[in-house]
Amino acid sequence: MRYLLDTNIAIFMILGEEDEFSPEVRNILSDFSNTLYISALSVVEIGFLFKRKKIMTQYKSLDALVKSLKEQFYLNILHSSESHLQQYLRLEIAPNHSDQIDQFIVPQAIADQVPHFNSNPQFQAYIPQKLNFVFNRR
Repeated sequence: MRYLLDTNIAIFMILGEEDEFSPEVRNILSDFSNTLYISALSVVEIGFLFKRKKIMTQYKSLDALVKSLKEQFYLNILHSSESHLQQYLRLEIAPNHSDQIDQFIVPQAIADQVPHFNSNPQFQAYIPQKLNFVFNRR
């Protein structure tokens, strides 16, 4: 099965914080028959945090960190498409959900019909808009 990870899930992976994963998410991540995706916007967000030293990792460069996403964690980078943009234009933003990157990752998951997992319960508000949401209850 295909899954779209949220930025926070990828950061937990990078930092080796497996204890932050619910049993369901841990099972998804460890099942090698699953195909895992990360939005290109999540990669940008991780890069921003890395460059600002908001996350401290074992990686010496952003290039090495991004390479690890693909080669160590087996994440496929999901680039934006026309269908993502069209879904974004139709998306009704959940009240009090101000994260602009989230507001584009949600339409990516909806447009591609890919379950999205995240630790933020606000994403449940997008289920009526056809988001298949897996909550990482920590």
